[in-house]
Order: sequence, then C-alpha cells, then structure tokens
Amino acid sequence: MSRGTLECLTKRSSVVMLDVMHSISDTPLRAPEERLVAGLYWGVRESFVSYVASSPDGQMFGDEGVESDGQGLFRFPVRQPAAHPRARVPNLTGPWSIDFIGSLRFIAHFGALDVTLSGLRVELATSGQGSLSISDSRGNRHEIARLLGAPPVAVESWIVWPPVDAALTEYGSELLGGVYGEGAALDPLRIVISADPTGAAA
Repeated sequence: MSRGTLECLTKRSSVVMLDVMHSISDTPLRAPEERLVAGLYWGVRESFVSYVASSPDGQMFGDEGVESDGQGLFRFPVRQPAAHPRARVPNLTGPWSIDFIGSLRFIAHFGALDVTLSGLRVELATSGQGSLSISDSRGNRHEIARLLGAPPVAVESWIVWPPVDAALTEYGSELLGGVYGEGAALDPLRIVISADPTGAAA
C-alpha cells in the first residue's frame, strides 16, 4: 500500500456536495459552477477518526485514489460503471450495487489498532435498505454496516443520494476494535455517480 499520510490526501479537484434533502421539491436541482466528482464521500465515524488522529502514533494511509478534504471526510472513487440499467435512470428506483476502489487504513497504538477499509460496495434496495461491505485481502466480502436512505435525485448529468444512514453490523463493530457496539451509528454516506452508464464522468 502506498503510504501517503493524511496531510497528503488533499483534494485534486474542486469537489462539491449538494443539499439534496429537499429532493421532493418540484424544482429541478442544478449542479453548481464547481464540478461534481463521482465517488463515495464518507467520514467513517467522526470519533474514531479523531481518536486515531489524536493518538501519538496515529496514522492514516490512502491508496488507489482515495482523497481527503483534510477535515475527516474521505472520497472513494467509483469503479465504473455502476450496476444500474440506463432505462431505470429516470425513476431512480434501483436496486443499486455500486463498487468503489481504493483503500483507507488507520493505525494506532503501535499496530494494536490496524483497520483497513478496502473494496467498498454499497447495495441499496428499492426500499432504501441496504448494506456497506468491504473486501479482505483474500477477496472475501464482509458486511460492515446496514444502510437506510432515501432515493437519489438526478442533478443534470449526475445521480446524487441524500445522506444515507449507516449502522454497524457485528462484523463492523469487531473491525473497529469493539469500541462501538453493533447498531452504533457511523457517519452518513454521501454518494455521487454519473448518470452515464459508461462511466464517462468518474
């Protein structure tokens, strides 16, 4: 893994998130002048990231395009194309299965705490319920959080989700060292993908 420190994981583009909580409005949303960048925007859990950052030997490493805004929010690039037929894009009902590339690693206490989040996948049913899973070094997939969110909205050539709630599974709790119990809230997920199924706007 490429060991770029958190300070080096700065934005390489002007990344803008939209307030889409009013998605039921009849007024179409428009992208701001700064361009959107596809990806999963996630802070994991604020208290966990703050704990690692404040530890004397705490370190955070990113790989394969993972970026940080320097304030605890990370962006995982989309592995294109997202699994959703173009014919369904107008109603945005799903179901969705979206893979993200890159790894994010947290280390503290001389390696006693060593957490890697890699190969993230978001799966959302038409009900809004879903899961967040990771892939381990052997390629096995593990569900780390249960998700619940509202349907996405179309913003010009983008598909944008309102913040998606996330709660730890038993595996996710163990992954973070057992400090947070099963069902504990994680930071909401924010997702932006291109409406173009060829993934032209990664």
